[in-house]
Amino acid sequence: MLKPPDNAAIELNEIDAHLNGRLLSCSEAVWRFLGLPLHKEYPPIMRLHIHLPGEQSVIFDPTADDVQDKSNASTSTLLQWFLLNERDPTARSVPYSRIPEHFVWINKTWQRRQSAAMSVGRTFSVSHHNQELFALRRLLDVVTGATGWVDLLSVEGYTYPTFQAACGARGMLADDADVVAALQQIVSTNCSVPSIRREFALLLQHRVCQDAVALFNMFADSMCVDGNASRGYCEEALMAIEDIMQETGSSLTNFGFVVPSCSEVSSQSLREHLFDEQLCKRECDAIVKDFTLEQQAAMDECCSLANADETVTSVRCIISSGGTGKSNFINGVTWHLRSKGKIVINVAASALAASVLTSGRTAHSCFGIPVPCTSSSFCSLKPNQRNLIKVSAIIFYDEVSMVSTDVANAVDRTLRDIMQKDVPFGGKPIVFTGDFKQLLPVIPGSRADNTVKSCDWWHQAKHFKFTHNFRAHLNPEYSRFLDDVGNGRITEVPVPDSSLARSMETLVHRVYGDNMAEVPRTKNLILALTLEACVQVNNYCLDRLTGDVIIIISLQYHCT
Repeated sequence: MLKPPDNAAIELNEIDAHLNGRLLSCSEAVWRFLGLPLHKEYPPIMRLHIHLPGEQSVIFDPTADDVQDKSNASTSTLLQWFLLNERDPTARSVPYSRIPEHFVWINKTWQRRQSAAMSVGRTFSVSHHNQELFALRRLLDVVTGATGWVDLLSVEGYTYPTFQAACGARGMLADDADVVAALQQIVSTNCSVPSIRREFALLLQHRVCQDAVALFNMFADSMCVDGNASRGYCEEALMAIEDIMQETGSSLTNFGFVVPSCSEVSSQSLREHLFDEQLCKRECDAIVKDFTLEQQAAMDECCSLANADETVTSVRCIISSGGTGKSNFINGVTWHLRSKGKIVINVAASALAASVLTSGRTAHSCFGIPVPCTSSSFCSLKPNQRNLIKVSAIIFYDEVSMVSTDVANAVDRTLRDIMQKDVPFGGKPIVFTGDFKQLLPVIPGSRADNTVKSCDWWHQAKHFKFTHNFRAHLNPEYSRFLDDVGNGRITEVPVPDSSLARSMETLVHRVYGDNMAEVPRTKNLILALTLEACVQVNNYCLDRLTGDVIIIISLQYHCT
């Protein structure tokens, strides 16, 4: 919002902007020009309503006077199915889900199909937590010819008070059939193994299951990684499910499971940080052997920091230029500490930087940093995440130059709360690495220093610096030049005359030569910083092309 007199009226047709700005591939463009159908679905799918009595959807205008009339006249495919069974005896032998195969939904009523075409019915999914609605959905799969709610609730002449009781009277609850049906629906609609495991845990807690072990074995392939239900994979799945159960104060042992002993030692979040000692030593030796004396000294400092019970200043900073091996240093120290049984947390300000760290994650994901983050924000962490931070030996935070003051202070406040200590980061050892000559945090409308250098704890930290540049040997002169520019020792960078193009003609000639017709055969490109510059270059190049000009306008759809 702009304050007067800075306000302005801006008109933008978002639909036209989208249609004009989209990209059509060659094959799609030809397909459209020929008028061929872009999408085909056979047979078509008809979504069938499901709701409890008096809970069908009603669409109305809250400011109108006919709200009550709208409510009384509201209907659904389910209510109209009742009426269809009353007036058409042939429909009474067809279950609700198969009605679209023989009848068509026109003007909010079912009418018999006049053609050979058909449609497949699909009832809307129902959460197994809503036990009454889930029971109704199961009854609709087996009961035919119902002319009202009473027919669904009646079994052998007796009308039951609830749909769940009606399911029980039909024997649908005696053999875990309802739980199997619920889990079958979950498996068929979920692609993620962790989500299926969580739903299985919730299903056990919210439904009555006669044989939970048999239920797990039935769907073990869907709850194990790669669909491998061997013993090792099943134990891993059970441990993950047990972690979910413990979040709500329950356990798989309450349902007859024998939980692997590993889960009694630690939660899943901690087991992810347990590694084979020999593997850690091999990885550590392969990296540490190339450490410089500066890196070795910093490694000794980090190890002593991780092994100390109490630290006065727990923050360390390694601010060095790119190519000095900061990421490699973090990986080497991580494997060394892991070989000693320590838990190390590696995070970075960006996903790209996190990808080169051992078990690296983004800081926002690991610490639950809110977006946007303000000067009073706290991180949102689950109990198992808080416990992981509490028992970790050290935290490495890469690309600190991209971290704003508010984000760093939010992590500081959260760690103070977790560790219950009013010292920087709660006394938890943390090592920041980065290079302030690289990308800094972008704060719209602010010219102040919003980096971590403005934090109160920054000047209390102990600083290290790596001077040996592993990339410099490729081009030492250019590396020194970049370092001088970044450190401000060179205020102006002279551009050689051979790299300057003082006119558009000179620029295009150097890139494409004299014959613009050969441009598609070259790999040369002209990059511009603004769209206006791109338009100027494109128009100049198009003017130099010979031959007839053909303008092809993208196909647009006009909605009425």
